[in-house]
Amino acid sequence: MFNVSNFTHPTQIQKYVETGYSSSDAQYEHKAFRYLPESKLLILPLYIYSHNAGGYFDGFVVYDVDESKTAFSKKFEISHRNKDEDKTTCWDSAYLPSRSLVFDSKVTTTKQHTVLSHDLSSGSKQWALNLDSERDMNSDKCWFWIGG
Repeated sequence: MFNVSNFTHPTQIQKYVETGYSSSDAQYEHKAFRYLPESKLLILPLYIYSHNAGGYFDGFVVYDVDESKTAFSKKFEISHRNKDEDKTTCWDSAYLPSRSLVFDSKVTTTKQHTVLSHDLSSGSKQWALNLDSERDMNSDKCWFWIGG
């Protein structure tokens, strides 16, 4: 996190580094992440691939980015991908952009083919919607995830 009160001389305040290779839609789309100034939470879409850990994460991470604390921390993860379903689920080629919405202390996230809602305090899942759940491998044009 940078203090940009002086645009010509930004200063780094804190830093948090994920392990493994990571990327985010927020790198090129400012609508993909959300900062909540009152609770000092950052909701960031993230893809993490870790060869050593033998897998990947594809979803959102909620970070506590209170600059008055000694360090930032990961509050909870919202996974939009189930590794067991990747090669057996019929996915449509259309997909949702990475977005998050917050209402009444609940965060709703959209990414790829799913919409998920979680409680911001506990991180517990409230509900999930898979937009491709009714697709049929025998009659629909399917795309499969070949990764992780």
